[in-house]
Parts: sequence; structure tokens; C-alpha cells
Amino acid sequence: MPQVIYPQTGGSKTIAGILGKVKSYTLAQHTDIIQDSILQLLDIFQSKTESASGQAAANYKKAVICLRSFIASRPPCAAPADLSLTTKFLEDWFIFMFFRGLTAKTSLHYFDLIAGLANKEITDGELTIRFRNIKARIKEIASEKWRMLVTEESFKRLVNLTKLADRQQDEAGLYTDILLFSLLNCGMDISAIAKLQYEDIHKYNPACQIIAERHISSKRKYVFPLEQSRKTPRQIEKTLSEKLSQLLGARNIMIIGNIQECIRSYWAYAALKCGVLPEMIIKALGHSPIGLPILALCSERKEAVSAEQKQLLSDSVTDLFIGNPPNWYAMRLRPGIKFDRLKERIADCKNEIVTPELFYPCQEIAKKLDRKLVFEKRPIIPDIVFFKSCVTDILPLFHKIGDLAWCYRNGDTYASIPQAAMETFQKAIGKFTPDYEIGPVGSIALRPGDRIVVVGGAFTGKEGEIIGQSLNENGVIYRIMLWGDNNNIEWRANDSRLIEKKSLL
Repeated sequence: MPQVIYPQTGGSKTIAGILGKVKSYTLAQHTDIIQDSILQLLDIFQSKTESASGQAAANYKKAVICLRSFIASRPPCAAPADLSLTTKFLEDWFIFMFFRGLTAKTSLHYFDLIAGLANKEITDGELTIRFRNIKARIKEIASEKWRMLVTEESFKRLVNLTKLADRQQDEAGLYTDILLFSLLNCGMDISAIAKLQYEDIHKYNPACQIIAERHISSKRKYVFPLEQSRKTPRQIEKTLSEKLSQLLGARNIMIIGNIQECIRSYWAYAALKCGVLPEMIIKALGHSPIGLPILALCSERKEAVSAEQKQLLSDSVTDLFIGNPPNWYAMRLRPGIKFDRLKERIADCKNEIVTPELFYPCQEIAKKLDRKLVFEKRPIIPDIVFFKSCVTDILPLFHKIGDLAWCYRNGDTYASIPQAAMETFQKAIGKFTPDYEIGPVGSIALRPGDRIVVVGGAFTGKEGEIIGQSLNENGVIYRIMLWGDNNNIEWRANDSRLIEKKSLL
């Protein structure tokens, strides 16, 4: 069990008091205490900013907020470094700022501000020396290394490719899976992937095992069919490099250096997005990746990662590269376009796209026309159509229906609707999609005599009693007597999700 240090409670409310009084505890038992100590340290920094005024106060607050955001983003295993503001911690903080778009000038300014706050409490100058040393190393890095070669646009295209790996066919499927296998294993050497045999696969996580199962055959001993028995290792590596370069180039994904350097650069970028510490990335690769030269700041960390740590690194990026769950999104119909026309277009294209689940809630309005009672369906939110789809299927969908509707976005990404928010909306309007759960498995069905409360639709919040029920082609219809202050109302609920049994407690 790793050992950490954290300040004893009580004593001086100064940085010196927090950093000076320490006691050894196990990480698993005292992560919460460590976190409290970090927050206490930040609170002291925050209190110091209150004595400043004008622009200086604003700059101090920005620096403290930035430091607080960085600490909040670090995993629990990084807590020991957070207590003493070590060189590794300061390097990681600088990389954190760079990765989020702050310039070197702004980052160094924040360094100076935090150092100034700390030095008011620590008189031995130790922290000042740390800040001075890290600033000197930062300034030694060539200016061209401040430019990140991996772009967000190329990375998104890469992720879109890997999320669709299980749908690729033939040669495209083979090389996409090899690319994905490498990305899930810290940029594993492609020549090593070519040598993988069936008995090796159990060493890898379940996602990698699924990839391997798509290619394993009893007719050969190697996992991936690369003509290993007919070609030399050098020929196989050359073929892999060419095919993977073609795969990325065809999808307009920037190739950085050779293909192996490129894969490792994209893996490092993904790891940073998933909260992996820069020092762990350097340990896993053994060097700073060519696409993220700023990581050279912590290139002195030569220790290799353990097998357990490597497995954790693999798991940390797995969901980013392969997670593709269906979510709810919203589209708006273009002027003059009716929902029925949209449905017809999607039905016509069903062999070319993955058909989404559509939800266009309407309510029936009764009106008299020539002494006849006519029912008309009116959309609850005109022109807004909700649809459930995997994110990778949205672009192909709108290639077919883009002239009829457009999808809401959040910046440059499609704006997904949280499941909880979608369920709340459905309860409010009293209309439900098939994926809305009626109740827990094994729950007792409603029956006459049960006291209920309305949880959806126009009568939300009203209480009453089920006085009868009947069946039609759509299911059970409940006759309910809703209690009122003056008069009771008889109401028919045609969906059990609109009501819940009232607890008698």
C-alpha cells in the first residue's frame, strides 16, 4: 500500500502550519483527509487574494482558480504531490494549463502569483527555488515546442474511426482493429501486434479480447492475418505502416512523424483528455511523444510503468476510443417541412443509414367541424423532433436529411440530452418513449382500489383512487377518481407511467 503524508488537524492556519505538521497514513484510508488538506491550502491562498485590489486581485483569483481546477482534475493517487507542491506537481500543472489553451506567458505569470502567495508564509525559500527551477526549464524549451501538433479536429476524426471499428469490413476492418489495439495499449508497437498469438490475448483487457476475437482463426496461430508465414518481420512492418497511413490519410487524419510515433502521439493526447498524469504518459512511452513536445518538460522521469499501471492506463482511454452508446438528441425541422415527410425520407434511406428512434410528442385536440367532433394531433413543441442515435451515426443521417432538418449542437459537437432530463420532460408532458421504464422489475401492477398520485401530464401532483380498468389495443386504461377541494374529477389514464401508487406511510 503506498504511503502518503497529510497535515495533522488543528494548529496554525498558515501554509507553513499545513505543510509542516505531517503524519504518515495509507492512501486508501485517508484520501478524503488529503483532499480536505488541499482545499485548506487553497482556502489560504484565496484569503490572501482578498488583501489585494484592482487588477492584481483579479489576477490572483484567476491563478488560484486555475490551481484549484488542476487539483480537482487529478486522480486520488496523485494526492501526495499535491501537499508539498513538488517539482513534478508544478510541471504537471504547467502542462495542464498548456493543454487547456493558456499561453506560456500567462502560465508563467500564474506561477509567479502562486509563488508570491506561498512565500509570504514560507520563509526558507525552498518553494521559491522550485518555482525558479521549473521556470528556467520552461524557458529552455524551444519556442516551436509550444505548438501542439495533434489537433482536436484530427483527434475527433480518429475517435470517430475507432468507434466504428466493429462495423468496418475486410481490409479496412483489419487495419482499423490493429490501430485500435495499439491505441488501447499505450501506443503498442505495431510489429508486436503482428506477432500476437491466441494464447497471448488473455493478458489484455476485455475490449482488446473482443477485437482479437473478430480475427482469430483455427487455421493460423497468429491473431491478425498478415501473412506472417510468408513475409519477414520487416516486410510486415512496412505493410502495416503503409496500410495504416492510407487508412488515416483517407479520413483526413493528420499523420505526425512515422506511423508508430503518430499512434503514440494520439494515445498521449487521449490520455491527457482522460485525466492521466503527464508523468505516467512519459513513463509508459519512455519519452515525450512527437505530437506533444511540451511533455518534454517531464522527460527526466525514466521509471517504467508496472503491468498493473499499464492496465489502468489502457482502461482509462478505452471508453473514449470505443464507447458509442445511443443518446437522445434534438433536431429542428426546416421551415415548411412536416414531420411525416421527415419520416418518409428516413424510411427511404433505411438501407444506407442506421435508422434512429424518433420522438415527436403530440396531443389530441378535439374540436367541432360541421357539428361533428374531430380530433386533431398537434405537436407539443412544434418543429422539434427528438431522436435517439449513436453519435457516429448522426453525420451520415444528416447527409440524407440535411435539407429537411438540422441538429442542435453544443459548440462543434452534437448536443446530447441526458437520460434523466429526457425522462423528466416525458413525465411533464405525459408522453413516453419505449425506453422509459414503467417500474422496477418485480413491482406489483396497479389495480382498482389503489390510491395513486399523478406524476406526469396535465394533472401532475393530483392524488386519487383507481376505480376501474379496461383493455384496448394499446394496453390498460385506468379509470381514476381525482380528489379535489370542492369536486372530484373522473379521469382516464391510458399509460401507467403517468401514475404511481401512493405510499401509505
